[in-house]
Amino acid sequence: MICTTCRHTIGACTCPDADQKLHDLAYGDAPLTFKWCLTCDRHYARCQCATPDFYVIANGKEVPIPAGGFPNAGGGRTMPDLTKR
Repeated sequence: MICTTCRHTIGACTCPDADQKLHDLAYGDAPLTFKWCLTCDRHYARCQCATPDFYVIANGKEVPIPAGGFPNAGGGRTMPDLTKR
C-alpha cells in the first residue's frame, strides 16, 4: 500500500497524520480489512512493538480468518501471517 500524499509505502510514510488516517479507515465504514496490532493500535507496517499482537480488523472489529484464507483480487486465496510483520 502506498501513501497518496508522500508516495512512500505505509511503513515508511512520512506524513504526520498517517497513523490517525489509517486508524480512521480501520475503524470506519469503508469495506477495508487490515492487519492490525492490538498492543499499539496501529497498522502492522507501522507497529514498533517488541512483541506485537496482530489480528485482522475491519470496521473496528476483529475479523475471523476463514479456513483457506480470504479471497483475493487474483481469484486465489490469501492467508494472513499474524506472527510476523
